[in-house]
Amino acid sequence: MLGEDADDLVGKTVRDLTHPDDLAASVREIARLRNGEIRAFTIEKRYVGRGGRIVWARTKVSRIRSEPEDTRHVIYVEDISDRAAAETARSVSEERFRQMAEAVEQDFWIVDIDRVSLVYHSPAAEKIWGFDPAVNADDPQRIGELVHRDDFERFTLGFGNMLVEATEVEYRITRPDGALRWLRSKGFPVPSADGTTHRIAGITEDVTARKSAEQATHVQADLERLLTRVATGFITIPEEKIAAGVEQALADIVAFAGVDVGYIAIFDAQRIAYEEVHLWSARDRDRLPRSSYRPAQPRASTKCPR
Repeated sequence: MLGEDADDLVGKTVRDLTHPDDLAASVREIARLRNGEIRAFTIEKRYVGRGGRIVWARTKVSRIRSEPEDTRHVIYVEDISDRAAAETARSVSEERFRQMAEAVEQDFWIVDIDRVSLVYHSPAAEKIWGFDPAVNADDPQRIGELVHRDDFERFTLGFGNMLVEATEVEYRITRPDGALRWLRSKGFPVPSADGTTHRIAGITEDVTARKSAEQATHVQADLERLLTRVATGFITIPEEKIAAGVEQALADIVAFAGVDVGYIAIFDAQRIAYEEVHLWSARDRDRLPRSSYRPAQPRASTKCPR
């Protein structure tokens, strides 16, 4: 185990063979054994073999007799280097995973399907959800209470499908602080050795900024199309239909803007005065029959307030 011949070990002490960082613990337990405080002890420590090679071992030490003057001991040493190396590798891997999880803004999570419980979530979860999901670890379905009602069906179908295959779903939540956020979750089944699924794992991230940018882009594109259509329509419209055209243009613009009243004014820059002002009111439009409704009559030239 140590690469030493049996004869070479005769006469060597614990201090000669034990790694310096583990020596104190060994000396302490041997002292307790000699003082009669204990009859035996087990310790895992490192030995230093030939050429400085480090060997992890589990050492069991017990007294041969109960008389205090008898200092002989029986020592059983088991090489556990392979297990120790595996544990070290796992610890290093877990530390790297922890550092990664703390550094990213996504919430990595694992849910146990059989127990319906949250097994793990990364530190970013609290920032995303507005609370610590570990509070509801035994009832992760309570997160569904935060989901926007218009997105709840898509949310439940998406997470249900994660039991079968990798699935991505976007949905809105209302956090406990009242903030409305867009989230995207990507999850997949984690099969066990027999092929059955007992867990799902995934990542959830806040995509509110992207969704807001997409919405702004769509609104801008829709507005440009509307204005192009309105402007193009006035190029070919007959003079006798201009008033009706103005009314329809105002109606379209007011509907797009989501307001109740709209104005279109023709302004004379040289005279600094309004030549015409047209009014369209959604409220009046709803109240009056279409045949009796007329847009506001153009008013006489009005001085522009300074």
